[in-house]
Amino acid sequence: MPNRMDQVISKGAGIAKEIGAQMDGLVGVWNTLAEQHGEAGSLLKRAKSDPSKRPELWPMIRASLRAHEQAELEEIYPVLEQHEGLQIYVRRHDAEATELATTIDQLDRVGPTSTHFGPLLDRLILLVDAHVAEEEKQIFPAAQAVLGGERSKELDKPFKATAKALKESDLGHGPH
Repeated sequence: MPNRMDQVISKGAGIAKEIGAQMDGLVGVWNTLAEQHGEAGSLLKRAKSDPSKRPELWPMIRASLRAHEQAELEEIYPVLEQHEGLQIYVRRHDAEATELATTIDQLDRVGPTSTHFGPLLDRLILLVDAHVAEEEKQIFPAAQAVLGGERSKELDKPFKATAKALKESDLGHGPH
């Protein structure tokens, strides 16, 4: 589990991302997703900059990323798939989610103390950064424009509940 300072920094980064999404006019689940992006990005950068922290940070990073992606796949993207103009985003997201999961599995296999972990972590950071940029700049605004503000707000509660349950399950079971 990350120490208190790592948690505070991560939460602060998440809040900053959420505020940015709000300033871009996004509401509901899109703000929650942006907040989680900020938190995960902060933890990833901390693990990159301080290799001694990797064994401590990796379980939380892994659980957060897996829960976030799986909850999106269960709660958000099926809704988007129902709208013709959003289906292209769903297909791209599915491909990206698979690549992220594969890289996370590779990191789990080598372990946070391996010399191979750093280069794989760099790859994961690049994948996450590209994924986040696409979601926040393209997918979220397009989805909110199609779904509307009320539906965007309605999706927030089930997404949060699913992500929380998945994260707790992952943290309780360790590497997969």
